[in-house]
Amino acid sequence: MNPETGLELQFFEPDNPLENGHEARVLLLGGVDAPSSASLPKLNAELSSWFGAHELRALALLNAPESDAEASITLDWIAKIGGDVVSLAGLAGGSLPQIRRTLGEEKFLGAGETETDVFRPVVLNIDDVRIGLVAVSERRANGFDGRADILHPLIYDRVRMLQAQCDHVIVFCHAGLPNASLPLPEWRVRYRRFVDAGASIVVGQPPSGISGWEEYRNGLVFYGLGTLANERADAGCCSLAISLALMRNGRFHYETRLIERSGEELQLSKNEAQKQVINQTNALFFDQKAYLARSTALCRETYDAWERETCATHGPGFGRGLLNALLPQSAEQARREDEANLRALLENESLRLAVLRALAAREAEKSGGNA
Repeated sequence: MNPETGLELQFFEPDNPLENGHEARVLLLGGVDAPSSASLPKLNAELSSWFGAHELRALALLNAPESDAEASITLDWIAKIGGDVVSLAGLAGGSLPQIRRTLGEEKFLGAGETETDVFRPVVLNIDDVRIGLVAVSERRANGFDGRADILHPLIYDRVRMLQAQCDHVIVFCHAGLPNASLPLPEWRVRYRRFVDAGASIVVGQPPSGISGWEEYRNGLVFYGLGTLANERADAGCCSLAISLALMRNGRFHYETRLIERSGEELQLSKNEAQKQVINQTNALFFDQKAYLARSTALCRETYDAWERETCATHGPGFGRGLLNALLPQSAEQARREDEANLRALLENESLRLAVLRALAAREAEKSGGNA
């Protein structure tokens, strides 16, 4: 993809011929933060019409409602905008059992009571185009926590099996660093492997904003769509939406649009500055050296923040840092805090990967090499 035209219509033509003009219109949206009050924005008339022009609308919940009341507000809003399938793969706890019961098995992905349940796909037939959807998440706990683990050893086999039954497979991935504008290299490799396994579209939903996308082989990999809606009135805050025209035998059109909040409404955005930022991010995927340099810088920023946070738990001037927190010389209270910090580090795959990459960069600097 030309980074200068990153928001224009694209078209793929694999070797298999198009059959009979069958086409399924699918809209992939950013995430929704469950609100504590009924203050999620409405769609304006133009955006509502655009949503309605699609036969399937899929999105993700970014946080678990803490109560049944919050869950009801969230689900009502999703129903009002025409949400058909919801990824729950990034969530644990809260009112998830109620959400699963209310949505029904054909409307949610990536969560369940057992490991078999969480990998259950949703398979739909729209105008004779078979579409399989599955959702996975990085693990944030020790052991099974009701979510589909992206590191499960059989996950790629499951995508291959789904691809054999469908014209298209769409994979939702919940992984990444908070507030990062790029995917970690390790996640980029894993997302691409889903395309290798047969997925047409891979959609990242990290806890951050828009993280760019790239064309890979005969597929698309979106690393972060941003937040479609929350209860904060952040005027000008944008998310990315992907409009797909899926056809049989793996062919598809796609178009991307920006959606922004203006007051109490969501609307299609004409924010050219934001488009330019996205295109600059996309351009990094064509320059591996620049991409790795920026990724390493993000990892070091993340590690530095963790060092500061760890020091802060011990009071001003303690200065032990994240790694020194492992040394057996703190008081009992400090030791418990150290263990909590270490556990949080080890249970959060993105944070663990970022710290390892930051430490490797520091070591390379000390030895006079390159990160």
